[in-house]
Amino acid sequence: MMMGKMIKNMAYFVVLLLVVLMAFGVCRQSILYPNEEPHWRLARHIFYQVRKVAIEFTSWRMIRCQ
Repeated sequence: MMMGKMIKNMAYFVVLLLVVLMAFGVCRQSILYPNEEPHWRLARHIFYQVRKVAIEFTSWRMIRCQ
């Protein structure tokens, strides 16, 4: 019972996180490649760019803190 409530509450945060990451990815992709034609691979590039930025940021922080 309680576990279900926690998962339901967590789902709201996950959806919010996905919306924010997708917005960041769309902005970043449109700034870096303004004349690119729309295609289905564009959605993959949006999420990969966000993932790449997040990984670089966390690894930079880990190196800096050591």
